[in-house]
Amino acid sequence: MSSRPRFTLVQLQYFVEAAETGNITMAAERLHASQSTLSSAIQRLEHELGCPLLVRHQARGVSLTPNGRELLARARDLLDRAAELT
Repeated sequence: MSSRPRFTLVQLQYFVEAAETGNITMAAERLHASQSTLSSAIQRLEHELGCPLLVRHQARGVSLTPNGRELLARARDLLDRAAELT
């Protein structure tokens, strides 16, 4: 059996929303979370995966890194599969 992931579906959801909106604050509003909670969760995800996923542009939002682009597709798929379980 493989080792347990060190990230959560919530972290992936936060990442996907931030990537899709291009804005941490807007993503937080859509998910009814605070900006700091969302930002911290994404930073922890980046730490656990060992690579940056988003480039933060002061007062101009965020954009995806190459690793972020790869993760976005996989995260969407994983979140869709998790939703099917309910």
